[in-house]
Amino acid sequence: MAGVCLLCPVRAVEVRLQRIPLGGLQPQVATDVAGTVHLVFLQGSPAEADVFYCRRRPGAAEFSLPVKVNSEPGSALALGTIRGPQMAVSFDGVVHIVWNGSKTAPQHPGVAFFYTRLPANGTAFEPQRDLATTYHYLDGGGAVAVNPAGVVRAFWHGRLPDSVAGEAGRTLVFTESRDRGRSFSPEQPALQEATGACACCAMRAWADTKGGWHIFFRSATPPAVRDETLLYAAPAATQFTVVARYPWKTPACPMSSVTFTEAGGQVWAAWETVGQIQFGNLDGKTQAPKEVRSPAGSGSRKHPVISIQSKGETLVAWIEGSGWQRGGTLAWECWDAQGRSLARGRAPGVPAWGLLALLPEVDGTWTLLY
Repeated sequence: MAGVCLLCPVRAVEVRLQRIPLGGLQPQVATDVAGTVHLVFLQGSPAEADVFYCRRRPGAAEFSLPVKVNSEPGSALALGTIRGPQMAVSFDGVVHIVWNGSKTAPQHPGVAFFYTRLPANGTAFEPQRDLATTYHYLDGGGAVAVNPAGVVRAFWHGRLPDSVAGEAGRTLVFTESRDRGRSFSPEQPALQEATGACACCAMRAWADTKGGWHIFFRSATPPAVRDETLLYAAPAATQFTVVARYPWKTPACPMSSVTFTEAGGQVWAAWETVGQIQFGNLDGKTQAPKEVRSPAGSGSRKHPVISIQSKGETLVAWIEGSGWQRGGTLAWECWDAQGRSLARGRAPGVPAWGLLALLPEVDGTWTLLY
């Protein structure tokens, strides 16, 4: 699919749609400093899925053959769309992957939070490890990020055995590795403030090129406040600060997801609030979005992804009409560096439990994986 801006004929917008290998679900992509594209996704039974990984070298047209990530068969979960694998790739090419465990996986009370890594240019992942040592009863999906110094942080929300039951007792926690994933510290709360956590929403973490840490998650406080909440911490800080909230009052968990990207030294984020997609680039001082925008139109919109091309074009894609055990339609809109809409597109075919991944190509086009 391609869209063309009739007012700007010198710059057409080309978005290629590509199905994930093996008919997979919930793709996540990352491009390392050498230009290699890394792809991780789920495949198999939604309740007892496996995690797969492949890569595309610079100049290659196709991804490599997928290799299995999880050492315990069926230990990943696709149900709910937001509990699948998250990935971060360090400057030296080490691939770090986390995911929520399935009910058949070896686990602590609730659900295990698994981690594994692939050494640079490696062919096999290490045996998976459960990072949850004290904060258990996981539900919504976790996240992972690695900063330029090679420090890895993994995030999830859970509660202590004696915490208040339910969402109000949940706490956003993280664990840190300073030896590139060989070992991790015990988890600790990211915030002193009691925010709770929306049980079935995903979070996303990002380490920027200066080493700062960003985390987006949906808080939950009684009776029905479920604000999308953006946090920031300086490179060496262990306590995060709330820098932005996007209100949403609803009695039920919206099962939403969020995303980050970075281009030209600017971090961008996209999220869902009250059924609409919002996005913006973060201010370098406040770390909050400077100008929040939304795609044209309205409807039931979920699971945004965002990408910035070298000339400043911004592409945001999302899913419409999806739900529990129900797929949907992918949609996207592109803007130029001045914020003017260039093109839009839609296509059916997103499977149940599906997500999108957006890959900016070196020729100025995009590949949208689903």
